Amino acid sequence: MSDSSAEPPTADIERRVVVPPAMLEPAQAIDAAIGTDLAEPARNVATATLQQNIIITNQRSGPGFISRALWFIFVGWWLTGFAIGFAWLCSLTIVLLPIAYMIVNKIPTILTLRSRSIQSDVTVDADGNLRITTGGAKQRAFWQRALWFILVGWWACGLAMAVAYLLSLTVILLPLGLMIFNRVPAVMTLQRN
Repeated sequence: MSDSSAEPPTADIERRVVVPPAMLEPAQAIDAAIGTDLAEPARNVATATLQQNIIITNQRSGPGFISRALWFIFVGWWLTGFAIGFAWLCSLTIVLLPIAYMIVNKIPTILTLRSRSIQSDVTVDADGNLRITTGGAKQRAFWQRALWFILVGWWACGLAMAVAYLLSLTVILLPLGLMIFNRVPAVMTLQRN
C-alpha cells in the first residue's frame, strides 16, 4: 500500500544549493557536480572589500561651566592652595610620594572640577582586527623618571605649582594657570600626557 503523502523519489526533486560567499572551492565543486553557475557570484562577493569609517569621540564628563565657576569662586581657589602645599610636603618624603603624585594629578579637578583628558589610539593589525586602546601615552623608563624627580622634579614642581596657583587666582590668567597645572605631572616626574 502506498502513501500519497510520501515524498517522491529524489531523482524527481529539483535541488537548490546555497553556497556561502567565502567558500569558493566548494562552489566550484558543486558547479562541476550539478551543473549550476554558483562559483562566479560567490567569487565576486568573497573578493569584495569593505570600507568603513570609524569615528571615536571622547566626550568630557562632569559639571557644566556655571557649576565649575561657582566651585572655583567658593571652594576651588583656597582648597587648591592647601592641596599644593600638602602635595609638595609629601613629595619631600619617599613614603608619601605616591600621595603627592596623586594630588598633583588631581589639581585641575580640585581647582575647577575639570576632569582629565583620555587619549584613544586606533590601529588595524595585520589580521584586519581593529584595536582601540584608551589610556595615557607610553611613559619613559622608571629609572629616568626617578632620577629626574630626585635632581629636578621636586623643586621644579613646587615652583610650577606656586606660579600656576598665583596665575589662577586672577580670573584673566586662569586659563594659563590651568595649562601649567596640567603640565605639573610632567615637571614632577616627566609624565607624558
